[in-house]
Amino acid sequence: MVCQYTYGEYVSREISEDIFIATMKFCTRFLYEHDNIWGTFKYVWAWWFPRQIMVQEFRVGALEYEFIDGREREVAVHIPSDADMSRDSIQASLAAFYQFRETYYPEWKDVKLTCDTWMLMPELQAFLGESSRIVGFQKMFEIEQINREETWYMGWIFPGYDTIDDKLPEKTLLQRELKKYLLAGNKFGIARGIINNRKK
Repeated sequence: MVCQYTYGEYVSREISEDIFIATMKFCTRFLYEHDNIWGTFKYVWAWWFPRQIMVQEFRVGALEYEFIDGREREVAVHIPSDADMSRDSIQASLAAFYQFRETYYPEWKDVKLTCDTWMLMPELQAFLGESSRIVGFQKMFEIEQINREETWYMGWIFPGYDTIDDKLPEKTLLQRELKKYLLAGNKFGIARGIINNRKK
């Protein structure tokens, strides 16, 4: 389907093959990540992949951008696990996306860019410090809402673990700080933000 339908759409819209390849690496990235965590190749993200198949989501530089035509239009920014989160990399991705949008989706020019992610949670500033790339990414956004009932951040910060207990790994500063925070009875969660163009 990707080769016959999706690639044909890229060709007919004159979207570069580089963006096609970067976008479709979604599949191999998750295959290798599953093998790294569980020791076996398994693809468990078929529920997400229609976004790429239907030419709704594109990887442009470090980030992925999903065109959502719902009750209100928005462009959802997604953060691939292999993204370079340095300020220069993020700024380059955004600049390239704005050009991409102007070229292929000019009717979306003034549509807001949103992001739902654990990376926007305010506690991370205390956990990681002002020099953190994640904290720098946060500062590009105006936070709209925080949901402390969501727990899907666990799979990203503690891959392979879904229970909050002493068994959580402590290999990184983030894991160590968040583990202490959670074991103390606090809730973490997911935040939603809108890119503030004045902060670009």
